[in-house]
Amino acid sequence: MKKTFKFLVLTISLLLSGATFAQSIEFATPPKKSIPKAQSIPGYKIKYTATKPSTIYLGIKKDGKAIGNAVHKVPGAGTKTIDLSLWIWEGASQLSKNSNYTYTLSMWADPENVFEHMAAEAKPIDGVTVGKKKKKKKKKKKN
Repeated sequence: MKKTFKFLVLTISLLLSGATFAQSIEFATPPKKSIPKAQSIPGYKIKYTATKPSTIYLGIKKDGKAIGNAVHKVPGAGTKTIDLSLWIWEGASQLSKNSNYTYTLSMWADPENVFEHMAAEAKPIDGVTVGKKKKKKKKKKKN
């Protein structure tokens, strides 16, 4: 009975300590749903909690294929909000008004370009478009 109780207490304490120090990543402010036709797109605020050095990737996909990203190296443990700018790899010509894009956000417990140990991931955001949505013109009333 004592061994079972000790095991239960140890298990609960490990779970609580793991939850306290878990790595996480999220958009600090909602990302833009309409983006300009440009190679560099600034203005993404990302909040992360890291337990060790990591690498953050903000990506943009067109029809499931990655067309650009932003990378940030996390030097060590801590919680911070950072600004990122997306870079469209092959230029703004990759962006078209007739397509839908998806944001992906992830943190890896590896150095840059080594994708072996995912530390955290945010839910992908679909429905991103190029250009501003057209506003409907109001009809003037005749008096």
